[in-house]
Amino acid sequence: KDYKLDKIPVWVRIQGVPDGLMKRKDLAEKVAQKVGEPPIVVQVTDGKMNLSTYLRARVFLDIRKPLVRVVPITLKEKRKFLVQYEKLPIFCHFCGIVGHDMTDCGDCIRRKIASGVSGC
Repeated sequence: KDYKLDKIPVWVRIQGVPDGLMKRKDLAEKVAQKVGEPPIVVQVTDGKMNLSTYLRARVFLDIRKPLVRVVPITLKEKRKFLVQYEKLPIFCHFCGIVGHDMTDCGDCIRRKIASGVSGC
């Protein structure tokens, strides 16, 4: 009764994040907060050379909300960085909600009927 099962911890990879944002924990956490909620664990290089092409973080996802697919970051210009999820449970590629796939998605089924398309 007292526990809500609406959040799950997952590891994410944010592809192509500038090296400067992956060296400091506070900056890396700000980037990771665009994907999920605290408590956040980020893997940073602490000013050392980084050979990785992505920022790896563990965040809590609200399973009632669509997955974040890109993270916008504005430095000198606004850019978007692709988000990849590690070992994610079943989710809908159409609406982005965890817990069902496209064949069970009400939004996807409504779109198929409206457009007359056989696949989502």
